[in-house]
Amino acid sequence: MQEISQLISNVGFPIVACVFMYKQQIELNKTITELSNTLKGIDARLDNLEKGGN
Repeated sequence: MQEISQLISNVGFPIVACVFMYKQQIELNKTITELSNTLKGIDARLDNLEKGGN
């Protein structure tokens, strides 16, 4: 029983940590993509204003 407990402690934690970091990375990539799209929209509006448009 102690061997199983040690196995979970030694292998289980790194696996859970890797899965958590992977999910966090996916969310970060999604956020960066959304911010990039927002900045592109702002840039387009500023270009339009500089050209004298509405």
